[in-house]
Amino acid sequence: MPITYLYFYFIVAIIMVIYYAFPQRIKWIILLIASFLLYTIFGGKRAMFFMLSGAIAAYIGAIGIAYFREKQRESAARIYFRVALIIIIGILAWHNYLNFFIENFNYGIRKLGGGDFQIPVIQALAPLGISFYSLSLISYLIDVYWGIQEAEKNIGKVILYGCYFPVVTTGPILKYNKFHEQITNKITLDYENICFALQRILWGVFKKAVLADYFYIIVQEVFANDINYAGSIVLATGYLSSIQLYLNFSASIDIVLGISQLFGIELPENFNRPFSSCTITELFRRWHISLGNWLKDYIYYPLMKSSFLQSAREKVGKKFGKKAGKKVSTFGAMLIMWMMNGVWHGAKWKYIIGVGLLLWGIMLLEDLFEPYRLKMVRKVGIKESSKIYLWIRRAFMYTKFSIMMIFFSADGVIHGIKILYHMIKNFFVKPNFAFLLDLGFSTERIIIIGLEFCIYLWIVHIASKTDVRKWLASRKIWFRWSIYYLIILSILLFSANGTDVMEGFIYAQF
Repeated sequence: MPITYLYFYFIVAIIMVIYYAFPQRIKWIILLIASFLLYTIFGGKRAMFFMLSGAIAAYIGAIGIAYFREKQRESAARIYFRVALIIIIGILAWHNYLNFFIENFNYGIRKLGGGDFQIPVIQALAPLGISFYSLSLISYLIDVYWGIQEAEKNIGKVILYGCYFPVVTTGPILKYNKFHEQITNKITLDYENICFALQRILWGVFKKAVLADYFYIIVQEVFANDINYAGSIVLATGYLSSIQLYLNFSASIDIVLGISQLFGIELPENFNRPFSSCTITELFRRWHISLGNWLKDYIYYPLMKSSFLQSAREKVGKKFGKKAGKKVSTFGAMLIMWMMNGVWHGAKWKYIIGVGLLLWGIMLLEDLFEPYRLKMVRKVGIKESSKIYLWIRRAFMYTKFSIMMIFFSADGVIHGIKILYHMIKNFFVKPNFAFLLDLGFSTERIIIIGLEFCIYLWIVHIASKTDVRKWLASRKIWFRWSIYYLIILSILLFSANGTDVMEGFIYAQF
């Protein structure tokens, strides 16, 4: 969905008027029609075909599971489950990963001296939001199979679940039972709810247009031409890329949650102040929460119960102790889970290694060195609750995360390694910030961006202590509207790409 375009919000306003003009029993149908039309218009008929194929497969699969379970024919229920799962995963794999395997196969053949033999790549664009809605449909199907979710008898509700227009391109990934509860609850036009929704949208647009898009310009320039810059600038850009990614992704979630709230539907939060974490492990419990929960529920926990890891746990436990056995099964499951995380982000080795294998390795090291850290803290007499110590740990965590983001932003694994090598080798070369002027950043603009970032940090600081929207609602009207006007003026005057369009959201590509 083109939520970066101004005209999209006029479309949302029209849908909203129609939505509240109809009685409760019709509201979900209005959302279904709107989502169906918007998905077809912006994704195309082909995208809608594949989305419908996945949704229908999930619907029939769930109905088949429920029917044959009632007849006590478990083998038939299992067939329905597996066929539906294969269809959904097959559509996703065909569009997102087939060319990755073909390209790597062709590369291997060339390296082995296979001559001119090459498998042609498939010229097909992935349907809009396929990674997000596929995971949602898979979770619904598995929940029905596991018996923790009843099969939905209304196919329209399953299709709406798949193509609900606010979330289809950027998430969050939804659970069917909570979504169904939202669309069937009584929804009335509530002034406070609409105000809070608009505030959330405005906040998201501010973060994206006024901050993230400017930072993106710098990150793209430095990482694309890293050899032209001092290592300290490359490192600073790594730190900036982490902020930029967070602002970009969390802004999209703010906008999506705000749009959905306009229709009286509360979606799950996807971030919980991740940069207040002290470890990478903690950070990823606070970052892209819906994806993390999906990976734990449908990859990690089933793997932990698998006979292979249970057997490995027992064997290692007998030889090296129960604690070692538990570590083997835990980190074995985590390895596959985080590799799947990398695969979900994209069919490229930079994702599989950068936010898969590297992430797993850092978490493994954090766990292995945790006893030594605690021993050192006790020996030196440092208080775990000390603010200075907490900020040191957060800075160390942030550095590790920023190094990971170098791979995320690089063109590939080799490019990421070259950036790191150049950064270390030329770290003490005198930095030159004149390149900012070449990018169109005047001194005045740099100062303005700095001030706007300070405003952002001030609001984030308030948010850490209370609900900002309720806090604003309790302020005097002159103060409240001064904040609104300040944010609106910042968007109108200082958007990196103008007021009619913002740079696309990074996570919309996955």
